Amino acid sequence: MLIINSEYLVAPLLCTGNCISQYVEDLRIINEIVANSDIKVFKELDIFSEMGKAGFYPSDSSFRKIISQDNDSIHSAQDVVRTLYRLVNALPDYKNIIDNYYIEWNTQSTSPVLSYLSENRELHYKNLFHEIIFNSLLLKEKGFIFSLQKNNSFNTNLEIAVETGIIRLEPNILNDMPVSLKENVTLFGNVRDVIVKFSGYDLYKAADCLQGLKLAFYFGVLNYSAINNINRTISWNDFDIGENFYESLVINQCANSQKFSSLLYDMVLRVICRKPVDLEVNPFRKSKDSKEQIVFEGLKGFRCHLTKHHQGLRLMFWVEPETRRIILANVGPKMEEKISEP
Repeated sequence: MLIINSEYLVAPLLCTGNCISQYVEDLRIINEIVANSDIKVFKELDIFSEMGKAGFYPSDSSFRKIISQDNDSIHSAQDVVRTLYRLVNALPDYKNIIDNYYIEWNTQSTSPVLSYLSENRELHYKNLFHEIIFNSLLLKEKGFIFSLQKNNSFNTNLEIAVETGIIRLEPNILNDMPVSLKENVTLFGNVRDVIVKFSGYDLYKAADCLQGLKLAFYFGVLNYSAINNINRTISWNDFDIGENFYESLVINQCANSQKFSSLLYDMVLRVICRKPVDLEVNPFRKSKDSKEQIVFEGLKGFRCHLTKHHQGLRLMFWVEPETRRIILANVGPKMEEKISEP
């Protein structure tokens, strides 16, 4: 469960340094998570009103000032605000089961001590920490809080120890009262550090569209990069999915939970991360007897051995030489080897 708070949505107005490009990519990825996965994502209640009360309403003029300080930005203020509003409009409000109980809380403290934009925001986080702790206690459900402290960098994750307690609870489902509670909570400053907490292959097994596949591979790539200490940052736009890719997966038992799905999933991650270990990648030739690599509108074709037995399956993909962007084309048997147009 992801919970988006006001401070995260206006991060460029609060943070130090130029973060517009990463901020916009984060918003787009969260939009993809909402549209193409079953991961629950919520926004705080009355989020636009709360941003306005804090003095950081997300308008064209406010973002235009920030963007003017970043000579490398490719985004306009209108683009940023449009992406932000699209996300907010797609998210349901966060309403916790805590509202179904009467709870008398003990004093709450955090370590380190947090700074807040206002007393109203302090009260918001005090209640949110109570809700997260109670939810974890009752449902064993993990909540990921997106928020930032003023004047921190956009990537900052803040680990917090929250101490509190419940003096009285009605109806009493915990039996022993009062109860002391201590919970470690993280305020996440970027979506990548949350994505690595999830299984990309679980998303892959449920994916039935191109964007769902891309999201599953993106989750997997971030996990694979972290585990294998790959220092190169792989962005959402570094790879794409061809129109015929999913259909070819189904036909060749590589989709969802089919026979070769885990093998295909792992190979795609290594291809995108450019980890050649145990990979046999070759140029896709124009014909069996040709030494000339096939090219489509500047894209160069490649093939990779997926299985050596059965039908001898191959993974085909395109690479854009200048940007090195990868487009996954199709999977096919050796005897009918062809590469689909991107």
